[in-house]
Amino acid sequence: MALWPAKNILLPSGLSVGFRVAAEGDSDDLVRVFAGVVAEGDFTIITQSELSQTSAQELRRVQIFADSTSKLYLVAEVAGQVVGMGTASGGNHLRTAHVASLSLFVEKPFRGRRIGQNLLVELMSWAQSMAFEKLTLSVYQNNYGAIQLYHKMGFEIEAQVKKAVKVSEKRYEDIFSMVYWCDA
Repeated sequence: MALWPAKNILLPSGLSVGFRVAAEGDSDDLVRVFAGVVAEGDFTIITQSELSQTSAQELRRVQIFADSTSKLYLVAEVAGQVVGMGTASGGNHLRTAHVASLSLFVEKPFRGRRIGQNLLVELMSWAQSMAFEKLTLSVYQNNYGAIQLYHKMGFEIEAQVKKAVKVSEKRYEDIFSMVYWCDA
């Protein structure tokens, strides 16, 4: 079971943000946050028409993460409302057990307030405490805010996947695969 202590942080703006492991009661909020990010249509590979995650399915996902020693699912809360979420998933095989893949999503009104940065700090700290050697994430090549944050946190572009996402009939987007080496 992946455990991580809950934490409250007072941001420079005066905003108080709580960070904790996702609980079974969060499934409705997690679906809402993800659906909101997908609805923006800019930086997720899934489209709104493909979005079919139910609260029951998200509940199962939360349970899978809770039951695993190589996964962590965190939420960010403001005034008791979930406004962001982040995951770390370790490799499932002996040859990939040293790698954890990260993802994070923050609702648009709460971006640029260091919530994503603090979620990332928590995920990275947990991954390092679990002795992961390599952290990876994927990001659209035109998601400048996220890329700037990831660089600030020590991530480097490891690869550029050309035309990884087909946005429309004649428009594609590249994806950057970014890496952070824990022992560096």
